[in-house]
Amino acid sequence: MGDHDLITSSARRFLKLGGLAGRVGASVAGDQVLNLVRSRPTKQIKQTENLVRNATRIVETLGELKGAAMKVGQMLSLHEGLLPPEVAAVLRSLQKEAPRVPAEVMEFEIRGALPDFDDLFESLDFEAFAAASIGQVHRGTLRDGREVAVKIQYPLIDEIVRADLKNLKALLRALLGLITDIDFDPVWSELRDRLLEELDYTHEAANIRRMAELHSQVPEIIIPEVVGEATTRNILTMEFVAGISPTDACSDRFDQDTQDRWGAVLAEFLMRGLMEHRFLH
Repeated sequence: MGDHDLITSSARRFLKLGGLAGRVGASVAGDQVLNLVRSRPTKQIKQTENLVRNATRIVETLGELKGAAMKVGQMLSLHEGLLPPEVAAVLRSLQKEAPRVPAEVMEFEIRGALPDFDDLFESLDFEAFAAASIGQVHRGTLRDGREVAVKIQYPLIDEIVRADLKNLKALLRALLGLITDIDFDPVWSELRDRLLEELDYTHEAANIRRMAELHSQVPEIIIPEVVGEATTRNILTMEFVAGISPTDACSDRFDQDTQDRWGAVLAEFLMRGLMEHRFLH
């Protein structure tokens, strides 16, 4: 997206998704017709190429739209066993990065949400450190010297998400039906409920504090501290903690003993959440 504005109109977002569904549908239909005259090896190669091409179209459009549209793509990318591997690989790029909203827009948002912004922050980089479906993360330093990560929601994201929820289900069901037989209903129900919940960062802050309390006696688990005075419904400020991406952690950059230790910590973390705390990340 870069220098372009967020698409906030419900009608424009609907048309954008409808156009995506049309392009993917025409591409799949055309490929099926051509398969009638292709040899079996050629058919498999061309089908894979077409799947990747259409997955790329989906990623580009959902990344530009952000909101519920992008979140759907992110959640679907987690269902690797239900999607063709080539499609899942392309969709995973939505987990890593999204087009950024211009710095001046995000500065306007945080200053509007935090009237005492200049008293709280020594500095804040309004160029995004990372970008996601409903907000961007920015690096900063508080007046007391603490380094922080600040999640700032995109402008009008509440209206964008609610508009998407009205438009998106039928369109995505039709779109995904062209490339996979995944059962979309349970995924959609969970997505809808969690998305509406995610729009309130004070709820997320409460969850972070609860996670920190539950794991306070587990030194291997680090939960960033919430900065309450710089957190609102659409701004979440946390202690900045450097980390390693899952892809890097699983690479040959790290020895097997280290990876095994991380794996054990993560497995125990998950099982405590399921069996003891009844509270998952």
